[in-house]
Amino acid sequence: MQKTKKEIMEGIDCIKSKKIDNNTIEYLQNNGTKVIRLHQTDIITFKNGVVILNSGGWRTPTTRNRINKYSGIHVNQLKGQWFIGEYLFYDGMKFKDGKLISKEIKNNLSKVDKR
Repeated sequence: MQKTKKEIMEGIDCIKSKKIDNNTIEYLQNNGTKVIRLHQTDIITFKNGVVILNSGGWRTPTTRNRINKYSGIHVNQLKGQWFIGEYLFYDGMKFKDGKLISKEIKNNLSKVDKR
C-alpha cells in the first residue's frame, strides 16, 4: 500500500527530506546523520562514515532491495535467511568502508551454511 510522505515521516524531526522510491524517504537529521526510511522503519543510517542496517523485523524482498540499492552493502538470501558475505544478517550491523565493524556481535555470529 502506497503511503504519503507525511505518513512515513510522522513524528520525525529533520532538516530536509525527499521521496526516493515507493514508500521510501531519505532524510537528514539535525545532527547531519542521513537516514533511509521505508514505511515507518529507518532501514539505513549513515553516521560519521558508518553504515548501520536495520530491517525492523521486516525481512521482505522490498526491505532487502532498498538496503541493497541505497546502502552500498549487499544482502543476499539463501534458504530464507539473510546474510552479508559469510555472516548472518542481524539488525544493527555496522559497516565502515564496506567491512563489518560491529565486533561485539561479530564474534558470536554463525557463518552461513551454503550447502
